Amino acid sequence: MTFLADRMQKKKLMFFVFIYLYLFSIFLFAYEISAVSIKTGLLNQSDKFNKLFELHKKIILLPRKDYNISTVPKLVAINKHDDFIVLDNFINRQILVFDKDGRQKAEIGKRGKKPGEYMFPDCLYYNEYLDKYYVYDGDLLKIAIYDGNFKFDREFNIPLFLESLVVTDKERFFCYTSGAATKKGPDKVIYECDKDGRIINKFCEMSKNYNPLIETKALGVILENNFLFVTTPYEYVIKKYELDGKLVRQAKGNSKNYVSPSILTKDEMNRLRNDFFSRKSIHDTFSHIFYLLKLSDNLIGVLYTSANRKSAFLDLYDLNLNLIESDIDFPMRADGAILVFSKGDFLYRVESDNSLNQSLFIYVYKYNREKIKKINY
Repeated sequence: MTFLADRMQKKKLMFFVFIYLYLFSIFLFAYEISAVSIKTGLLNQSDKFNKLFELHKKIILLPRKDYNISTVPKLVAINKHDDFIVLDNFINRQILVFDKDGRQKAEIGKRGKKPGEYMFPDCLYYNEYLDKYYVYDGDLLKIAIYDGNFKFDREFNIPLFLESLVVTDKERFFCYTSGAATKKGPDKVIYECDKDGRIINKFCEMSKNYNPLIETKALGVILENNFLFVTTPYEYVIKKYELDGKLVRQAKGNSKNYVSPSILTKDEMNRLRNDFFSRKSIHDTFSHIFYLLKLSDNLIGVLYTSANRKSAFLDLYDLNLNLIESDIDFPMRADGAILVFSKGDFLYRVESDNSLNQSLFIYVYKYNREKIKKINY
């Protein structure tokens, strides 16, 4: 028995050594890819991207000694002082403020269940006119408001599951969901609530391609010139709404790189519900629209993936939803994530550098505005 026990123990030891070496080799491979991507500034960069965007600056994010940043932090806002607001909810559940040189200067709220705290900060919206930060907590289902000095102001509960938030200068709240907003299931995409969290309007039908097995988080709403531009991950259609919910215009994308989700039968749905791996792999059969972006003063960007999610593409539209440029190969991180933010003429990407620090790569948009001016709005 002792011999068998020793043999089993050795087998276990060999197994753990194998697993360790395997994981270590994956780490080195990812590190090498990351190093290559940092040298070039991009991974899978295309000439078309280079013609439109020029690398302007790289800023290393330097947290305080008692803070750490996860591998997938999100730049969610740039305030009027040019501070970078980084939402890090992968492991740490924190919202950090970095100055224009990348040094951490503050934190917005902290983890907890008390007023002004959060358990899972899903999204943040900054209104520059009001100089306020609005943080949605997906665990506690509430919106917490912080002033321009990052101090807690007030909060209210909201009975919605959402992915993105827009707040107008008159403090009208528009909540975006790319899935089921309530336990009742999917209904609309946009919900307006008052300052106490009561839903007062809802509009924009969920895509007919949606089903719960392909539900995907996305940031598919932007506010521009008192219009809401909206899309979902499941259908390449951009819609332009007045703030009261009236549809003004819509446009359907025709990219050669976009693949729509298949409509599943009831039998297929039932089979996939009981098959985890097949359910997961179905996401690799269609393109996901992850972002709507504001570029320059008069452009909308649609950022989406290929069907296998190994490539990403950017299409550009004017504010009247006329197509300007399409199928721009967009750089992805070495880990396949797309972490991007835009403001004015600048595009920001979050990337890990050689020392595994997180850095901001800032690109300036070089598009010829004279071409835009010639378009009749």
